[in-house]
Amino acid sequence: MEINKEDVRELKKQLSNINPKIILSSEEWCSGTFQLEEMISDLNFEDGDPDELDFDENYVENKPVYFGSFQIYSHYIISKEILIENINLYVNSNGDDNDEYDLSSFLYWVRDNPNLTSNYLSMKESCGVFIGEEKHVISSWYMEEQESIEFWLDFD
Repeated sequence: MEINKEDVRELKKQLSNINPKIILSSEEWCSGTFQLEEMISDLNFEDGDPDELDFDENYVENKPVYFGSFQIYSHYIISKEILIENINLYVNSNGDDNDEYDLSSFLYWVRDNPNLTSNYLSMKESCGVFIGEEKHVISSWYMEEQESIEFWLDFD
């Protein structure tokens, strides 16, 4: 489906005539303490503090704990009504600033307004760390700092 990325007000009109599956995805770059799902030798991460993970049900006491940068990938299935409601909130908060109605500006607004990511139909999240070109799954983590986050929308 071709969506209007230039003006979310037009996207809202498009959505009134169709009923697509809407997936809001995000990728966060974070630093903090984590454990890898698999054991890997010769890692270039600092040792982490196990006390920061003992609250996590996935924490395994005899596995190494690391400190470093990692990514969190989230995929939210959201309803058309929630997306339209958030577009309305965005447009109302924007006033008459016509330069800020593109999809990129809306998704930037989503970062600071968690209403869209807290009202989802379903959500899937995974965490990973890249070692070279290879992604390794994180089983337990504690984020100390969010370095950046990026959102995008897909329509099926």
